Amino acid sequence: MRTRLAQESGAIAIVVALVFVPILVGGAALGIEVSRWFAILERVQRAADAAALAAAPQWTSARADAVAAAREAVRRNGYLLTGSTRLDLVSGSAAGTVRATLTVSVSNPLGAALGEPARELTRMSEAGYSAPISIGSSCNVVGDEPDPASGDLTDPADGTGSVASSLCSYGRRPHLWASIAGPDTSKVTGDRFASRWCTNGNSGCRANNNLDYRGYGSAATGATDGQPSYFLRVTVRRPVPSMTVQLFDPAFVDVGDACDRMPKRSATDPSWPGLATPNPYVRDAARRYAFGSRTTTPASSGEYCTGDTTSVAVATPAAALRAPVVTSFALHAPTNSGDPWRAPVLPTCVRQYPGWILTPLAMTAALTTPGDPALQRYFRQWVTVCTVIAPQVGDYYLQVRTNIGAGRASSARMTEAREDADATGTGLNRFSVRVDTPGDQEAVSVAGVERLGLYVNVPAGRTTFLLARVGSAAAGSTLRVELFDLGDAQAPAVLALVRPPSAAGTWPARCMALGEPRGSPLAPADLPNCELTGVSSAAGFNGKIQQVAIELPADYRCVDNDPTDCWFRIAVDYPSSVFDTTTWTASLEGDPVRLIQ
Repeated sequence: MRTRLAQESGAIAIVVALVFVPILVGGAALGIEVSRWFAILERVQRAADAAALAAAPQWTSARADAVAAAREAVRRNGYLLTGSTRLDLVSGSAAGTVRATLTVSVSNPLGAALGEPARELTRMSEAGYSAPISIGSSCNVVGDEPDPASGDLTDPADGTGSVASSLCSYGRRPHLWASIAGPDTSKVTGDRFASRWCTNGNSGCRANNNLDYRGYGSAATGATDGQPSYFLRVTVRRPVPSMTVQLFDPAFVDVGDACDRMPKRSATDPSWPGLATPNPYVRDAARRYAFGSRTTTPASSGEYCTGDTTSVAVATPAAALRAPVVTSFALHAPTNSGDPWRAPVLPTCVRQYPGWILTPLAMTAALTTPGDPALQRYFRQWVTVCTVIAPQVGDYYLQVRTNIGAGRASSARMTEAREDADATGTGLNRFSVRVDTPGDQEAVSVAGVERLGLYVNVPAGRTTFLLARVGSAAAGSTLRVELFDLGDAQAPAVLALVRPPSAAGTWPARCMALGEPRGSPLAPADLPNCELTGVSSAAGFNGKIQQVAIELPADYRCVDNDPTDCWFRIAVDYPSSVFDTTTWTASLEGDPVRLIQ
């Protein structure tokens, strides 16, 4: 019996081996195959991620280059886009995003027995790109747009009246001017980046040297990042026959913040003392050359008062005291890099304007024929920088700087970040920019790129300005706003950062003050309603950077294809009139290119 049982047991073991060993071996083989497939899927996903990230920065501005970059990213990850391996790119879930779908064919040994020797695997990835933030304007005008002159020698392109488009959220005259300081001006006057000198105690000041001014450099090494230049992005959305870039009052002329250093008849009669038509460029001198007053409202200075004014710093060299500011402008062509410094300058679009510091009597004479034709042409006039025929769709960049010496501005020199050590200028030059595209003014917009110097001259009351445009692709990011030198109002003001009116998402988002006057990076102060109260010089805002961080909801959305939407705003309650120069900076924290899904 035992022998038979033993024999039966041996037979059972053989049967079990014959039945289960293949199963076990097959199971092991299947496990190995599944692991291989997971590894392949991971590799395909990495390639899809790389493709989306490579395409995102140029997806909206240079589609062909974006596609080429994505295909190259796939190749670097080991896949040749031939045969059944293919890459599909489409716009993603929000503006500024791109969705990459990568499909590859993979051998399938186990499936070969079932007639499926190969299997297609597909992985998708979506990436977003947040371009440098636009500041200050939703339309084709930055600053106020005064009426053009109508003199006999006025540039015909400047005499067509208003060109402001329907996209200007606050009309032609938002009580705002672009502003840039001469290099020997004090930082405390409000320009954070263009001034060499500062007063100890200001933000970013050491031994009277402005640490935010980075124009020092040699022809060999250049500067660090060219902070002394401001750039304005000129976006052409669709084809137009021509584009004319114009500046109002581009040259520095010292008239005082409120234009209270303009000529007048007498101490009791502030009217213009000269002729109604003093030169070939002006027929409305009584309005255009009006005297202003700080004691009433800015409106008394008239629509033409840009408020250019002299200012010196503690460390200003004696030779530079009261030196007029020389201002250089250049228009750069579009670039796929998105970096204005790498964008080529259009050679016919470089202009440099001298500056004037005159007594009222000398100014009257200079503005009267024969006088000074250059001053007559530039002062309180719209002046054309250049006209571009059939501009390409994309982003041009208008550069403005004051640290290039007189007579040295050129297309090559404007792309060098370093300063001219002997360039000088003690004052603030205020101006406006507009871009004329006849027949389709809504086809173009102009705005500051991440930072902009501004001069505000407004009466008492609540005033709202466009701060920063933040598209839906920034969902989940943190918007960092830096407001420099808010303390020049005549009485404490209340300032609020207001989200876009149509913004969707889980609000309210957290809003924090990170210093210097309020809060600090280590001890952020929550700002209910994102509001700063008691903003004044006495409260410590003068010459200081107030940082504010706004955490955007993960589901933040705005109407990306509407140029007037997606704008965060600054709403200010001024208890009295204000004449204030300030510098606004806005950026998104983290990598501008990021995976969304």
